[in-house]
Amino acid sequence: MTHAESDLGAASTTMLDYGTLPKVLPDRASVIFDGRCGFCTRTVDWLSNLDRHDRLEFHASQVPGVRERFALSPAEADDSAWTIGPDGERVGGARAIALAVAVAIGNRATYVPWHIPGGMWVMGKSYRFVANRRTRLPGVTPWCDQHPGACESTGG
Repeated sequence: MTHAESDLGAASTTMLDYGTLPKVLPDRASVIFDGRCGFCTRTVDWLSNLDRHDRLEFHASQVPGVRERFALSPAEADDSAWTIGPDGERVGGARAIALAVAVAIGNRATYVPWHIPGGMWVMGKSYRFVANRRTRLPGVTPWCDQHPGACESTGG
């Protein structure tokens, strides 16, 4: 196993991205994120500031009932951020961030990399590189620490 493979972890080496970006941009979406991650919480804060029309709802995956409500397994929730439209369609990984930004700003400009040859691969690899190092990246106080008692006491 190479150093890069060990950084990726077994579950993350096969999937870089999940789902298909919707052709019609939803007017609302839910973003599921790792509430124990300061970098993830910082990203949610950034998305919230970008979302001037309150189109996004944010949910820490560790809050009881969130994974079940959005039909995410613990492994899926641990692996990636997810954005889920009102119709239940969901995307994970880099596509989740692209869709969340698109919904927040009201246009699909963030879809461009998926239409450029090699862009999907670059976005997926870049997302995976960051996601696998998220606990080592600068952030803020994790959402679960900001809301004591709101999250499950053990991982997942």
